Amino acid sequence: MARIASLLILMIVALAPIAASADPSKEASNLFDRWVAAFNANDIDTLVNLYAPDATFVGTLGKNLLHGRSAVRAYFARLAGSGDHVTIGEREIVALDDHVAYITGSYEFTTAREVRRRTSPARFSMILIKHGGTWLIVHHHSSRRPPDPVVLPSRRAENIEIGGLAVAARAEPFDIRPCAGCRPGSLAGPLSPHG
Repeated sequence: MARIASLLILMIVALAPIAASADPSKEASNLFDRWVAAFNANDIDTLVNLYAPDATFVGTLGKNLLHGRSAVRAYFARLAGSGDHVTIGEREIVALDDHVAYITGSYEFTTAREVRRRTSPARFSMILIKHGGTWLIVHHHSSRRPPDPVVLPSRRAENIEIGGLAVAARAEPFDIRPCAGCRPGSLAGPLSPHG
């Protein structure tokens, strides 16, 4: 009987770390949920403290790679009391091991400035590391999501006559996107220099 009790105690001790270990994907998801809640509360202190002291960050409106919490704080300074809001679209969380995970997906920011509301769709990726029992964001990249191209219906193919010969006119969809290399308001398409 003592031998069975000893074996049972040994099994409990051996399995205890497995039972105590949380799912890293769930822990990473919890950190991301706290990030969303802090952003939506416009709570800069809580938001910034979710980043590692040496985190790197490329903000949706940023032009440069930022380093450290003080740079993250400066980026989010305009958030204080703004009423800005983020809504999460799709997201995928992948745990690489018990201490490293990444999150990627899409979100949409809503800003309210001078009674004008504006939404900005964006995509993101974050790398999270668990250090000393705490999950922190060590890298965050966010960029605007480009607009979907506007596709006009195909032109109808018609036979035309050229010099007495019947020739089928070419029909193709017409794709219109903002033209990055043209003057403001120009569109890229088959007739533009960038189509």
